[in-house]
Amino acid sequence: GGVLLRLKTFRIAITGDIEKMFPQTAIKPEFYRYQQYLWRDCNPTLEPRRMVMMRLMLGVTNSPFLAINSTHKHSKSQKMLEKVPNVCEKIENSLYVDDFQNGGETTEAVIKLRHDAVEFFKAGGWRLTKFASNCADVMSDIPPNDRHPHAIVDLDHNNDGLTPTALGLRWNTEGDTFFINVSDKMNLPDRLTKRIMLSVLSSVFDIFGFLSGYTICAKIQMQVIWRMGVGWDDELSGDIVSEFRAWASELQDIQNVPIPRYLYHGLGKKTKAQLHCFCDASEKAYGGIAYVRYEDEYGRVETTMIMSKTRVAPLKAQTVARLELMGAVVVAKLRRYVQEQLESEQRESQIMEAHYWSDSEIALAWIRKPSCTWKQFVRNRVEKVR
Repeated sequence: GGVLLRLKTFRIAITGDIEKMFPQTAIKPEFYRYQQYLWRDCNPTLEPRRMVMMRLMLGVTNSPFLAINSTHKHSKSQKMLEKVPNVCEKIENSLYVDDFQNGGETTEAVIKLRHDAVEFFKAGGWRLTKFASNCADVMSDIPPNDRHPHAIVDLDHNNDGLTPTALGLRWNTEGDTFFINVSDKMNLPDRLTKRIMLSVLSSVFDIFGFLSGYTICAKIQMQVIWRMGVGWDDELSGDIVSEFRAWASELQDIQNVPIPRYLYHGLGKKTKAQLHCFCDASEKAYGGIAYVRYEDEYGRVETTMIMSKTRVAPLKAQTVARLELMGAVVVAKLRRYVQEQLESEQRESQIMEAHYWSDSEIALAWIRKPSCTWKQFVRNRVEKVR
């Protein structure tokens, strides 16, 4: 999520893919013994031969870590630090497994970044390709064979989801907007069970919480089913089924809702940015949301949602005031996460100020006083907020 959040701070974004990253990453000979296997050319009459995989294997738990760690070690080599220092300092915050995501404020800077990134990965034995960008000038500088096949999207045609993806989101590079990925196989069967409902809910991958107000409704329904004590494959009936079907009927409309990629869209050069975090709660759920408020050089002001988090209320009943305090904990963690991710770039995307907002006088009174004043439940959560 941090990689994608930082991608939203660049006026011009660029993404690329490391082609066949695992097979291009070799392992040291002393570790060959850990990747042995038997092979007899799919012929059961032959005696199996002992073989060794000399590259990282697909499906092995530690392969993603080893591949990423290899790029990090490569970025710390003296040769690379001297040759492409700008890429070396960005690489740890720009990779999600084999996806490279970064950008800049000018066309020239992004073009240079792409050339340096290609050189960086080539020196390590990898090939960076399938580039996509929201800037036509950047795309024109990329050889046709290295462009994402659907990087420039014609909005007059139905693309059927063939746009570049970024951590589960579809990216319309021409409009510079994200769209939530929703599976086409969302037709609910006639017989609904707890397992099917949870599977449908889990299929909505919303990394920034843009749909929190929508998905929390299904989460509340799941909690109701959990209270009923039904089995995973027991057929459900009654209002809970009709409510879930009504909720699921809107799933296909979600993928048509555009989400601006660039945080600071609509204004000129940003001069000041503030983070405003709101929390709220009800008897059924609680959560928080973070916005960035920014000004340009002419004093114009805009706001953009960054991300949100929601939680269902605990099975054990709590007062609304306590749930408001739990919402404050969520928003405190949200603020820390957002600032840590944006500040890791050491750019002008850094937030200058952060403000918290709550409409609960009781929760605010708890937070204002020293945590040692209160009993354990309130004390522990006040400490997390402060």
